[in-house]
Amino acid sequence: MAAALTACTAKKGESGQNGGEDPTYREETFSLESAEKKENEPQTEDEAEVKTEYPQKDSGGDQNAGVFIPEVSDQEAEVVYAGEEFTKSVFSAGGGMLYVYGAKDDGAFFLGGMKAQEDIFCEIPLSMPEDMRVINMFVDEQGSCHTFWLKVEESEIEGQKVNRMLFEGGYIVKTDKEGRTEYTLDVSEAVRENQTHFYGFAADREGNYYFENNRKGGIVKLRPDGGTEKLIPCEGEIETLGIGRSGAVYCIYAKEDGTEWLCRVEEDSVSSGGVELPKNQAVYSRIDSGTDTEVLIYNKSGGVYACSPDEQEAQQRIKSGDLPVSNQEVGGYGFVGDGRLCLQGQKDGKMIFYYIPAGRPYNEEP
Repeated sequence: MAAALTACTAKKGESGQNGGEDPTYREETFSLESAEKKENEPQTEDEAEVKTEYPQKDSGGDQNAGVFIPEVSDQEAEVVYAGEEFTKSVFSAGGGMLYVYGAKDDGAFFLGGMKAQEDIFCEIPLSMPEDMRVINMFVDEQGSCHTFWLKVEESEIEGQKVNRMLFEGGYIVKTDKEGRTEYTLDVSEAVRENQTHFYGFAADREGNYYFENNRKGGIVKLRPDGGTEKLIPCEGEIETLGIGRSGAVYCIYAKEDGTEWLCRVEEDSVSSGGVELPKNQAVYSRIDSGTDTEVLIYNKSGGVYACSPDEQEAQQRIKSGDLPVSNQEVGGYGFVGDGRLCLQGQKDGKMIFYYIPAGRPYNEEP
């Protein structure tokens, strides 16, 4: 089988440009977005037993009002591609849709999409050069998928085939939820200028694109035509990017003192304020718009958090130990768009999706 494009082997803070190592991607069952830059550690038994509570509202004396009891909604779904098993490489969700980029048994790569809680990914027809691979993807509130393609070169490290990223060419392709291609942008110039890992990747409502460039110390903003507009400086190392309920762009970055912050990305800088996030073993790897809050945040070892600009701290909605899968058991993740967190795990060698309500207290009606 051809090498799947997955976890980056370059160390945190390194790139082919300034770290002396070329980023390469090995075949695993984890998505690129979940490639950790820190070690995950399992939670203790005490942590796993703690249940999560929402901020209490005026409940008229009902002490149970607002208490969240995590439940897996609907069913666990064994997911296959057109009846065939496949190796997942990159996964994302949003707007009621799930998307996956992976390799079939014959080694051919494909991009597939399906509505949440279905169980068959339908292939999205794309004509891309054979040396191009999806390294990241973003799903907007309409359910459209934005895939970031980069030119790669097959190589071999320690007897294992890998795809080494080449910063010679790249594309961003937008497809709607019906699988129709809306446009293809040639972003080769931006790729050559910004030789980075592209951990963070997001698109705003105006059609601008954003990705991290920690080597240059900020966030690169691309115009809707794919050209580079500017580098937005940031005082720390970007961990992820996302879009809030209002349409604003947010980032999570780590300062030199080890603290991690959620901040709004302004026109010319990352806001100096923001919310300090709880410390966890894993990096914060997902920001999505909330249903009753500005953003929902997912952390593999911490769980789900909610945050709005007028709040001084993040509210923990679900602890990691209350989720059906956590830490290294998680292969892919994303918020579906209706407040539910979608987690991908493995069961008896099959790909399983769990849907967990996180956008509002479980005992409240939508």
